[in-house]
Amino acid sequence: MEKNRVLIVDDSPFSQRIIKDILTNAGFRVVACADTGHDGIEKFVELAPDIVTMDLTLPDMDGLDCSKEILAANPQAKIVIVSAMKDEAIIARGTAIGVQAFLQKPVKKDVLVPTVKKILTITETQEPEAPSEDYQEQWLEFFNKAFISNLQDMAGLESKVDVI
Repeated sequence: MEKNRVLIVDDSPFSQRIIKDILTNAGFRVVACADTGHDGIEKFVELAPDIVTMDLTLPDMDGLDCSKEILAANPQAKIVIVSAMKDEAIIARGTAIGVQAFLQKPVKKDVLVPTVKKILTITETQEPEAPSEDYQEQWLEFFNKAFISNLQDMAGLESKVDVI
């Protein structure tokens, strides 16, 4: 069976729809959407999806706490955080519990699809790649580009922004 079954955990129907449309159009099968952490945990246990997209702000629990419970149920679970909230403390906490990736909302197809594909190619016996020495610098550069792009998209403006 090809590994392409996705569970979306997000309390926003709008965000669920965007993520579902992007992944479905890319050939993934969204097996369920959950709008609370507890519902997400139940659906994960019941459906055993290959990957989970997880929002951080859920009405009943923090998305990282939900991820931690999913990983307790299956340490091989693959989880991608998709949230408007993203900072070094969240990334450090998520990475420590086993989250594989962090994406900024509003998520774009050209970021979400390759990330999900890459995570699904990591086998259960394969050790995750160790972060390079300049990981933080690479992450900051990526974050700055995504932040500027998202601001321009939301404002509908074309402009040059320098980050120092």
